[in-house]
Amino acid sequence: MTDSRVFRIVRIVSLIALAIGIVCSVSFLINYLWASIPSLNDGIGCYSSLYLLLFGEDGWSIEHYFFTFRTAAWMTAALAVENIALAIIALCKR
Repeated sequence: MTDSRVFRIVRIVSLIALAIGIVCSVSFLINYLWASIPSLNDGIGCYSSLYLLLFGEDGWSIEHYFFTFRTAAWMTAALAVENIALAIIALCKR
């Protein structure tokens, strides 16, 4: 494989990872916000099937929801910076 082909594959994989990160961050944010509104709940509810898939029936607390969202948001921000760097590198190569 040539270097340009490998670089293109890296960019595609990075964009896919960014898209997945955005979906996860939004899902965790919605879960946190809905669980934060006490008038909607009789206790703490879980509104994200992704959260249930990752953590199961344990760890339901407002703090854990926020920590999960914050971690996903930081990882998504790091992926966004990586994609920006890859785009700059691609522009400089031309």
